[in-house]
Amino acid sequence: MSVVIGVDPGIGGALARYDGTDMTIMDIPGYQMMVGRKTRRRIDAVELIDYFELQKAMGAELVIIEAVGARPRQSGMFVFGYTVGLIYMACVAVKLPIETVPSQVWKRMLNVPGKGTGDPNAIMHRADEIMPQFSGLWRGPNGGKLMDRAEAAMLAYYGLKHALHGITQVNIRDPEWWLAYKRAQTGA
Repeated sequence: MSVVIGVDPGIGGALARYDGTDMTIMDIPGYQMMVGRKTRRRIDAVELIDYFELQKAMGAELVIIEAVGARPRQSGMFVFGYTVGLIYMACVAVKLPIETVPSQVWKRMLNVPGKGTGDPNAIMHRADEIMPQFSGLWRGPNGGKLMDRAEAAMLAYYGLKHALHGITQVNIRDPEWWLAYKRAQTGA
């Protein structure tokens, strides 16, 4: 059975494990620390590497990470970049193959609307349509929507269905696809 880990990176991101039948999702592990006079969330690198070690031992074959890059005038980009770097290094340390995919690519392949559609629930609705049996995994205990978990789940789904065995069908000659890949700042 093939197993893929989908990662929606970031301090509030999520990790989804999918094997075609079963899915588990967890938030990116972290802890709180004081920075100056404010409490800030930071990534727990030890727990992160423990997670990837366990997933490797349980048969994970590929990690799909949404390709991200810096955006102009956006605060918190250093912490975001640091988080993505820790995820990469945890995968490298346990020798799990990594593939990055721009959001435009996986969302287009799965017919997922972008965040700018005007409907804040559109992404959640699409995750519910693709994997209705798991819809409770991207909702909180009181029914709140956990967008990062839904995106991690769809990334894992994309990885298993389109990327794991090299069947991603992207026409690089199509200018829109080419720009999506060109703009993906993965650091790789």
